Amino acid sequence: MKNKKRGTAILAALLGMSMLAGCGSNAVVQNEAALNGGAGDYPITQEKITLSVFAPKSQYVEDFSTNEFTKWYEEKTNIAIEWQIASGDLSQSKNVMLASGNYPDIMLNCNINRSEQLVYGEQGIFVDLTDLIENHTKHLKETLETHPDIRQRLETPQGKIFGLPQINDVYHSTYSTKMWVYQPWLDKLGLKTPTTTEEYYQMLKAFKERDPNGNGQADEIPLAAMNTTGAFDFLMNSFVYCNSDRMMVEDGKVKFIGDTEEYREGLRYLHRLYDEGLLLKDSLVMDRKSLTALGENPGVPVLGSAPALWFGMFTIAGGDSGRYKDYKAIAPLKGPNGVQQTPKKIPAYSGNAFNITQNCKNTIAAIRWADYFYSMEGTLTSQYGKEGVGWKKAEEGQKGLDGNPATWVAIQKFGSLQNSNWTNSGLYSLDEKMRLGMAAEESDETEKILYNTTKELYEPYGVDKSLPELFFNQEQSTEFTELQTQIHSELEQSIAAFISGEKSLDTDWDSYLKRLNDMGLKRYVELYQSVYDENYKH
Repeated sequence: MKNKKRGTAILAALLGMSMLAGCGSNAVVQNEAALNGGAGDYPITQEKITLSVFAPKSQYVEDFSTNEFTKWYEEKTNIAIEWQIASGDLSQSKNVMLASGNYPDIMLNCNINRSEQLVYGEQGIFVDLTDLIENHTKHLKETLETHPDIRQRLETPQGKIFGLPQINDVYHSTYSTKMWVYQPWLDKLGLKTPTTTEEYYQMLKAFKERDPNGNGQADEIPLAAMNTTGAFDFLMNSFVYCNSDRMMVEDGKVKFIGDTEEYREGLRYLHRLYDEGLLLKDSLVMDRKSLTALGENPGVPVLGSAPALWFGMFTIAGGDSGRYKDYKAIAPLKGPNGVQQTPKKIPAYSGNAFNITQNCKNTIAAIRWADYFYSMEGTLTSQYGKEGVGWKKAEEGQKGLDGNPATWVAIQKFGSLQNSNWTNSGLYSLDEKMRLGMAAEESDETEKILYNTTKELYEPYGVDKSLPELFFNQEQSTEFTELQTQIHSELEQSIAAFISGEKSLDTDWDSYLKRLNDMGLKRYVELYQSVYDENYKH
């Protein structure tokens, strides 16, 4: 908690420093480059120019400077990129750079959150992109016209846009709270797929006591999770709507759920699993690597169920063991009071992927450089490689993931380190239509499994009560961050303490509520509500 407070203080100090370094107006500066044509025309400039771009190192791209797509796009646009790759921690490198006043022309994939966009935008450090988008883009302008929800998320309460998004509407991620069960154990023990919290409890007991892996040893682990988060969110939604921040919005009213009786009963259920050895005790501190080691245990399987977005988070998808194929998702469980739901995650569209700074002398060239990535060709070429090599257009008769006519086929598979494209980096527009338009018969098997699983088991129980990311001004952000840091720290510590039994849900509950109130819970919710109203009533 001390480290989090220290981080808050550092950020506040950096913001203060940047106010001194970033004085100036938000007006678009004069463009020195001789432009060629208009939006959608290439090359963008008559003579080659250079834009400096600050970006994090990618786990999928060997070297942006020598990358095949980088070189191809430089020829197409007549714009060379001077790459400034962040060293070490991105957040720290970003904050130090912003505080220094030595800004690049463009900040790419730097996770500039809404509060930072608003603060640095008001100071003139980030350029307001609104007029640039309207007057000098083709594909991006069309995207915002056809997706007004994206524009709404990008605009500050004052109607300005300081950043552009990666659009990545992964359908199965919309319902991310899933539970996976090892189907061969259900079959061997003659058990039906559980549909209620009590049936799930009984299944876990059978896994623990009836030797489903058949090795004569009591080595089965009925349930394991990473830091309890996955198990917590999946099972808690059988008692009360719950997501990672324990907040929700209902009919425009912001609510905190971590102090409700339903939340308490959900914790009681989780403690029951922990106390009876059905939830692995190491789950309180387990990371992904350790969980995968359980899922891929050599020889006999030992992991009965695990909560995760997909099975590749606790097994090796496509691995030699093939065990990933035997884990099947189960639908949200019905709780003792009939609650059965899964949170529907709202895409962020936070504008955190692209920002132009006040030091850029070629703002029109910069926004036109970004515009191409929002076209189908730009998205697929940057993310998969050249047409015919990394991707191709679908043929007549091919079906997409949702059964409608396909529009494209992925040739290159996702996930490997390469230097032909910008996999998972830069800007792109993989909206729901594009995602589902991938040819199903030639797509990765995983995509089909996750689409079908989500469509059949989770979408019918989806509940949309999540709070969108909000724009906080500097004063609001300082107060909010301090409150959030303390309250979230208390929540995480209390979850572990109540589940493990270190603290009693009977005798220690009132003191837990008192600590939250003493930390300023009431003010936290009030501030959330006022900023929500500002953001969504402008």
